[in-house]
Amino acid sequence: MENITTAIIGAAGTIVGSSVPVVYAWSRERQTLAPITSIRRKALAGKWQGPGTDVYSENASPPIQFTLTADFRLTLTRKVRAMAVLSPVGHDSVDVTLEGGFYSEDFIQMTYRSTDRKRRQLGVVVFKLSDLADKLTGHFAGFSPLRHVFVVGKLELTKVAR
Repeated sequence: MENITTAIIGAAGTIVGSSVPVVYAWSRERQTLAPITSIRRKALAGKWQGPGTDVYSENASPPIQFTLTADFRLTLTRKVRAMAVLSPVGHDSVDVTLEGGFYSEDFIQMTYRSTDRKRRQLGVVVFKLSDLADKLTGHFAGFSPLRHVFVVGKLELTKVAR
């Protein structure tokens, strides 16, 4: 009987011990991302598309125009994720992932990176969700592997599908 009790206590300890990091990570995420009304969160979900351009590059090279098509998904936590295709004019398209969350009812802060780990394309973007929840305007800062420099730019996305 003592062996069974010891085994049960050991199993319970293992389960509790392994769940602590998960609960801690979930708790930290909830503290850093703002609680947002479900209407604003749900408005972000879906497919968005629009133009963007560089407004500054480290070596003063000409700006690159691009189209971004992104599919935003909500998680069970407060995180927001998106799979996107960055299509620069005159260059091959690049798949990127975005991850972040709402800073407030109107602002979403996200990081982005190329899905191809060999490609060094990464940065941050801050979006503003319009009052009608049909436009995302934003500014980004990151590294451009096409020019091997840091760039800053702007973009404006329009919701095209749920």
